[in-house]
Amino acid sequence: MSSIIDVRKKKYEDLAGYDQELSKDGLAYIYNVMPESDRNLKESVLGYINGTLEAYYHREFNISNDDELHENIDKILGLPNVTPNGALVPKNETAYLTNDIQKSLIDYLEEIDILRYVKSLETVNVLIKSYTEVDKFSHRPYYTGKIHTDAWVGHHSDGIVWLGILGVGDDNTMEIFEPINPSNNFLTISQDFDEALKRCNGVKSLGKMSNHKMILMDHICLHQTYYTPSAKTRVTINCGIIMNNPYSYEHSAEKIERFNLAFYPINTLREIGRTLSFHVEESLKEAEDKFKPGVDSQKILPNNGIVIKEI
Repeated sequence: MSSIIDVRKKKYEDLAGYDQELSKDGLAYIYNVMPESDRNLKESVLGYINGTLEAYYHREFNISNDDELHENIDKILGLPNVTPNGALVPKNETAYLTNDIQKSLIDYLEEIDILRYVKSLETVNVLIKSYTEVDKFSHRPYYTGKIHTDAWVGHHSDGIVWLGILGVGDDNTMEIFEPINPSNNFLTISQDFDEALKRCNGVKSLGKMSNHKMILMDHICLHQTYYTPSAKTRVTINCGIIMNNPYSYEHSAEKIERFNLAFYPINTLREIGRTLSFHVEESLKEAEDKFKPGVDSQKILPNNGIVIKEI
């Protein structure tokens, strides 16, 4: 009988152009990032981070490199739109700043000729990872420093596309793993990463995220945030991916509400920053008020409240 990995790898059989030495079929496909694409992605992410800081603190920020990013980590983590796992979520004042990130990502995926195999993508996510947050969040059942797959929190796509943008190094990166003999229910939602990891007979390291590389990772591939105490701040972007393939698991995976409306056809995302723009109704102030003492925080909105509107 075919393993769950053998079945899932069929959706990627037509892919080409990835680094075959670093990749592992059915689990993770590693692509080299083009210099211009790398620069465009970095500039667009920095524009989003600086713009978000300026909108909240009402003063100018000009973070331009890894050191300046780390010097401002307290300000960044003090923003009301940073989640416990480090996602810098767009709000009303900042959603348009993600247009350039999405456009740069689409342009890069066009360059490596992967989009013809893709049905839809999730709207792009920006994640901030800092060792300063370990003590605060390491007890959480969904702490990303634990080995996990995003399928365990209800991410219903085939997999995830990841790119390191700033601060990726040996002391702050993401390690990826192959599960050994995963069970048939391996991808079912779990309330705790530690519990879900018992669904396989151990793991084998496949390497770590590095600069100038893109990872297309199937949900069967496990990963974890990797820090050392000397780590500076890391910024990555990612998005869920649904393949245009009969073996896509788009309709077979369990879904949860916050991922509803998060995926758009490729032709729609090609128009972001051109004829279409991201929009969020909730403001930074409204996000801040959710978490004041004595206030019951509201449910997370589908796709974090992000919608697409005509420019």
